[in-house]
Amino acid sequence: MAIGDEFFSNAPADTQDFTNMKQLMRELCFNFITTGKPVPKGSDLPMWPPTDANGGPHMSLDNTMKLRGPLIQQRILFWDAIYEKYYAMPTAPPPPKPGNETEL
Repeated sequence: MAIGDEFFSNAPADTQDFTNMKQLMRELCFNFITTGKPVPKGSDLPMWPPTDANGGPHMSLDNTMKLRGPLIQQRILFWDAIYEKYYAMPTAPPPPKPGNETEL
């Protein structure tokens, strides 16, 4: 059993597409672990830039890898609006007023 096979224990018998996908996933993971990038310079795989503040681009992993635009742009905009409207930095409570000291 190879690394990552436990993720596919319910999968049907290995088809060529399935075998290729497992090989691709292992290569991407190995690259990321050893270089910090899923697709390092000099790789035969398509360039995979880091995501940006808009949540894109993302890599679609299918029979072929395709770089696509933001995957969850609407969700990002929704949560950005929530945080902008309701989030405030925490502040320390005020010090106790003189004369309100109690023994525990």
